[in-house]
Amino acid sequence: MRKHDQFDEAYFQTGFGPDAYARTASWLSFYSNIVDNIIHSIGPRTVLDAGCALGMVVEAFWDRGVEAKGLDISEYAISNVRPDMREHCKVASLVEPIEGHYDLIVCIEVLEHMPIDEAKIAISNFASATDTLLFSSTPYDFEEVTHVNVRPTLSWLKFFMSFGFVPDVLYDASFITPHAILFRKGESVSDEMLTLFCELLRLKHLIAHDKQLFESVRLELEAKLSHYGSKSDDLQKQLEECQNELTLSENGYRREIRSILDQISTLEREKSSLEERILHIESRRSYKIKSTVQSVIGKASPRLYNRARQIAKAGYWILTPHKMPSRIEFIKRRNAALASKEQLIGSRVETIPIRTARSMIEKRFQNLAPLPVFEDRASETTVTVLTDSVDRDSLFGGVATSLIAGLLISARTGSRFRLVTRTSPPDPAVVGSIMKAHNIDFTGKVSFSYMPLLGSNPLPVSKKDIVLTTSWWTTQAALGSISPKNIIYILQEDERMFYPYDDMRVKCNDILSNENIFMLVNTHLLFDYFKNGSMPLKQLTKRAVAFEPAFPTFPRPARIEQRAKRNFFFYARPNHPRNLFWHGLEVVERALQQGVLRDDQWIINFVGDSLETFELSGGVQARVWSKMPWTDYAKLASTMDLGLSLMDTPHPSYPPLDLAASGAIVVTNQHGPKTSLEHWSKNIITASLDLDSLVSAIGDGVRRAGDLQARYENCMNDGILRDWETGLGGAIDRLLKMRSAS
Repeated sequence: MRKHDQFDEAYFQTGFGPDAYARTASWLSFYSNIVDNIIHSIGPRTVLDAGCALGMVVEAFWDRGVEAKGLDISEYAISNVRPDMREHCKVASLVEPIEGHYDLIVCIEVLEHMPIDEAKIAISNFASATDTLLFSSTPYDFEEVTHVNVRPTLSWLKFFMSFGFVPDVLYDASFITPHAILFRKGESVSDEMLTLFCELLRLKHLIAHDKQLFESVRLELEAKLSHYGSKSDDLQKQLEECQNELTLSENGYRREIRSILDQISTLEREKSSLEERILHIESRRSYKIKSTVQSVIGKASPRLYNRARQIAKAGYWILTPHKMPSRIEFIKRRNAALASKEQLIGSRVETIPIRTARSMIEKRFQNLAPLPVFEDRASETTVTVLTDSVDRDSLFGGVATSLIAGLLISARTGSRFRLVTRTSPPDPAVVGSIMKAHNIDFTGKVSFSYMPLLGSNPLPVSKKDIVLTTSWWTTQAALGSISPKNIIYILQEDERMFYPYDDMRVKCNDILSNENIFMLVNTHLLFDYFKNGSMPLKQLTKRAVAFEPAFPTFPRPARIEQRAKRNFFFYARPNHPRNLFWHGLEVVERALQQGVLRDDQWIINFVGDSLETFELSGGVQARVWSKMPWTDYAKLASTMDLGLSLMDTPHPSYPPLDLAASGAIVVTNQHGPKTSLEHWSKNIITASLDLDSLVSAIGDGVRRAGDLQARYENCMNDGILRDWETGLGGAIDRLLKMRSAS
């Protein structure tokens, strides 16, 4: 029998080649892909991972709403599973009877670690606990010291058939390994069929090996090309073209000839300029004196002549330093001309890739390239949320709203929910955290996909799918390959304000003005701005619906407590210009200097991201809270008494509503139609953006924060929603009806 201490920390650090077996992004992504494929193709509701190691398969199933358990002989592995999975994973040997019955048992690269007698017992236990088994065991790796039972695929097939399992020869399990097999309980198949199936798996292995070899060669070539600079698609295409052009084309010769003629023309102009300068110099008195001296020196010996010439030249350069820049420029042009002439010597002329206007445009706007997709007629209808990134360590109110909208649309249309990110892999746990924090009940299927901006793997999309885009640039990318009628754009800000008056602003405005796109607009305040503001959007009422956000994470307090020192909250995000960090910092400094905020009465809290500790006026040390999980942020907000949150856009932003919903007084700025937010809460004070007005508003906030009864009554009577169905759910119903009628 195997010893459990074989699989200790040292084994997991060194037993998997150059990369340790740990909860890294690459391993988590690998198992997430496996689980996504299993759910999509098999659809189990209960799963056992036999040999679960660190429990990454188990947690991936739970994150997608599928119950799963795990068994492993390694005490070290089970002690290092994700904390919330410890109740679902336990230390056990596969030779022990398995409790319960499962829709599916997964056994990935485990039985080769067990002697053959133990492996047979394990298979017998599998047969008692499931009718469906997804199995993988390498037939090739004899080097790993714990691989005591490596055997050919045919041998495993016969073992499993002796316990009533037969291979599903039509099921492609190569998303795990090329030799992976799906077994189902059923009647035995012929030896001829087993032989053909083994040959199929062998060919899959060879193809995978060749792909891996090709990938290593590709990476090696990319490394050799890295010194050329940018690795964009444009540069790669140009380099490929250069490699493929073994001979010069006729157009190449013509370009070279034109280049040579241009160089000759430039040299002729320089020659004319030099001749004019020579005539000018020869007419000067200094030149005539120099000529006389040269004629005298010319009669001297060559050695004396050269020495005198060098001294004269050096003296002239010293006496005329103002001409030094032009001399240096002349030398550079002369050297460049000489180098150009050298290129023309020989029977071959090296060509240089020609930059095109199209390649320049594609490189500049590469994040707007069409989303690679293919039509999948077999898959079920899917609602896809397309966004940049989602991670658990950010204050992601806007992203959370997009995910909630996608889940509600999926529930209403009976569709599968899918999260697709572009700049970093998605964190599956985030969706579960948001559903729990915001009381979202969704029982449908959930999947995740990472599609890098320069990637080429296509996304399966059907004609009935809905793609929920979260920014103008994700909308642009979707429009490049998906019909506008399949797109819903959730608009949570006037994104034109992200840019100066430049190309990006124009492209953003083009998307916002596209009358074929249906939109969900975050708040009626922002909707009215787009309808009646200085830059209105046409046909808005025919293609857009407004909704009010909900704040279930911020319940109304049972009471507001009196504290010895009250808490002041400043929403501080230095890398987000719209939040006016530096302007707000000046406001806080003035409030401290003028005694509006007193150090003996207030604790100063800076909440946001990219923050470092520093000292404020009077030696005050601010408490810095950076990159907080959402639930921790909500708990912190509930302890605040007064806040300052700036947003130089028409949208109210979430932090003022977070704080007001928790019972705090909050100061924010006015912008266009955003003159008052009292319809949400009378605990919100709006002021002009100048420093004096904001400091005065903080002074008003200090006084009102001390009136605990008024704060409590305002909070109890506020208009802030705590239920997403009330605001967003109704808006989605109206928008779906609007789409159907169009």
